[in-house]
Amino acid sequence: MKPLNLDNSPCTPTSSNCVIWQGPNIPCIKLCTGDSVSDVVFKLATELCTIMDTLNVTNYDLACLNLPCPPEDFQVLIQVLINRICELENIPVPPPDGGGDLRGTCPTNCIIEIECLNIGPDTLLNYVTAIGERICSILDEIALIQGSISTINTTLVSLQTQINNIPVYTLPDVSPDCPIGVYVGPTPLDTLFEAFINDVWCPISTVFGTSVQLTSAVASQCITGGDVALQYQYSLPSPLNQIQNQYPSFDSTPSTIADAISNIWIALCDVRNAGHKETVVQAGANITVTSAVAIVGNDEVTTYTIIGDSNPIETKNEGVSLTTTTESIDFVGDLVDATVIGNNVTVTINTFGGMLAQDQPANLNSVAFGLGNVLCFQPVQVIAEVYDDDNAYNPLTGVWTCPTTGRYNLSCYVHYTKDSADGWYDSLNPGGMFGVGIFTSTGCNFYCANWMTVMGIQKHIDISSQAIGIQITAGTQLSVKVLNQTGFNYTSTTGDGIRFSVERIK
Repeated sequence: MKPLNLDNSPCTPTSSNCVIWQGPNIPCIKLCTGDSVSDVVFKLATELCTIMDTLNVTNYDLACLNLPCPPEDFQVLIQVLINRICELENIPVPPPDGGGDLRGTCPTNCIIEIECLNIGPDTLLNYVTAIGERICSILDEIALIQGSISTINTTLVSLQTQINNIPVYTLPDVSPDCPIGVYVGPTPLDTLFEAFINDVWCPISTVFGTSVQLTSAVASQCITGGDVALQYQYSLPSPLNQIQNQYPSFDSTPSTIADAISNIWIALCDVRNAGHKETVVQAGANITVTSAVAIVGNDEVTTYTIIGDSNPIETKNEGVSLTTTTESIDFVGDLVDATVIGNNVTVTINTFGGMLAQDQPANLNSVAFGLGNVLCFQPVQVIAEVYDDDNAYNPLTGVWTCPTTGRYNLSCYVHYTKDSADGWYDSLNPGGMFGVGIFTSTGCNFYCANWMTVMGIQKHIDISSQAIGIQITAGTQLSVKVLNQTGFNYTSTTGDGIRFSVERIK
């Protein structure tokens, strides 16, 4: 066989098949003495390729080693494995010798990522640079913090010095306006506070009871605002004689002890006034009147002795002739007239005069809202008379003329019905109003008035108004006036009513 590289001068061309291996046998590669060089080279090259393939690090899956970057050669891989074995066997790992370490070597251009630095995947060199810059920044911040700490320390020292120099505080003396326990003059505040708790608050709380007991006591009120006021139970019709109407300050739902006590006083005064009114005794011809005052229970009672024909006499019944027997008479809350009829004396007991007018309301047209349509300028309501002790009311005109200067209770009340659709409510124009009051028959001097606004579906209009204890001069003329501004005309309806009452109380 001729070699193909005949032009490789100055070498003498010789075929590799003509050269033999004179060395010993090499069993591991199956090489024998006497094999041609071509066989030797082929077997060695084959083994070399196998070895190189075996030592190629990329042919191995190293994921379980959790290396930042893979080893570059087999030597480094072996060193990493050795270090891992040492680590598992708790054998100290030798320092890096230019080869591997516990995690393997990583050149400067190896891509790594450390999440806490928020840099993202980058080369080791860039990471080292970023870490260095971060360390420098931290050092600068530490320097600033040390400066701040120094300033704070100086401030704390100053504050501590000031605190150390604060004088000991002594509670001031207080002079109570009233004795607290045994203390009446200047007393240390803590001593006074202790005395208040022990000598004032504790005894008071013991007497008053707990807050639950007080609340229960306040809630135990048995009189409502709608109950009849005894002082007016016969002189005024319902609802004018109710407690809430006669005593506006009465609280129907008391919530405090003050409310409850106020209500108790109103109730007591109402009971007392119901049986105790001013008594006036007038003597006629040949009659003399003497009196003596005595206290009976909680009431002041005046005993009158009426003497006629020089003999004390007494009435048996109202308007009955009196005999000339020596007796005394008691009058409480009435006007007493003593007159002579023949040889006898007659005592007549009269109460103060009053008036009541009541009727079915007349038709009443609605008027528009406006400054010209006011309650006091409306026509006088003509109401039928029920009774009139003083003959002061004119049922033809609806005008009452005050007969005598004095104090009077005035009251008016209306009840109107509209029994169709939504009653007095106008959904397109809500807020219609009714008003009623007592005014002078001419002009616009008012004595009492009240209004009702219709805010929802409503069948009835009920309004009352009162003036209690009003001083009225003789000759003053009063009347009831009503104003309809609901948008609906009223037609007189059976069962509806309008009322006007007057009572003289003094």
